[in-house]
Amino acid sequence: MKRIRINVKLGEIYKTAILTAWLGFSGWIMYGMYDNPILLYNSADRWSNLIAVIGIVVATLIGWQIYSAMDWNNKAERISKIEDGYRSMFAALNNTRNFSEASMLYMEAKSLIDDAYKEEQKKNENGNVDWSPDGFPEAYLMLLEAIALYTSPSVEKPIQNCIDAMYGIIEAMRRNNVGKDAEFQSKCNDSFQQIKENKHHLTIAQYDKLKDLKSRRVNLCNLNSTEQ
Repeated sequence: MKRIRINVKLGEIYKTAILTAWLGFSGWIMYGMYDNPILLYNSADRWSNLIAVIGIVVATLIGWQIYSAMDWNNKAERISKIEDGYRSMFAALNNTRNFSEASMLYMEAKSLIDDAYKEEQKKNENGNVDWSPDGFPEAYLMLLEAIALYTSPSVEKPIQNCIDAMYGIIEAMRRNNVGKDAEFQSKCNDSFQQIKENKHHLTIAQYDKLKDLKSRRVNLCNLNSTEQ
């Protein structure tokens, strides 16, 4: 990388040196023509030669400006390609990070679900009144957040796994009279809104199921109020 920067600087120095030398040479020719004793008494030839040299210098400067503009355009294109490469690399890294984070949320949610089902079964068998079913809403929210992250890399199978698990959790929350907490409902709505903004990553069936899950989740509040 350092070698490339040095070559670029040397190239700029060479171009500047050549232009400076050419302008100096042109100035020397003009001075020689103006001070030439042979042309001193022939003003027409002297001025015509001077104008010709000045024309060459002006043409050189115009050509240099055109070359510089083209050179800057090439550099701008190279910079734009580098920026596009960085954007693509950043997007790939971001997708990988989102996939990893979503996978971790899914595994944590599955662990919570398994523990909650086991404790619920123990309660039903042994009458354990100390058990709290709060693990179900927490696992549901984790799965919803995982889907919001999964929509970036657009992976169909993990999203479907989350949706399938969420249907079981909705039933468990209804059965255990949980899920009506306002904070839980608000966080779920925020995650669903994030999913909605990226619904083009989902299949039509998956998005319809998520809307159905949202409707069932919201109805938990009404069902719980009715039961009470």
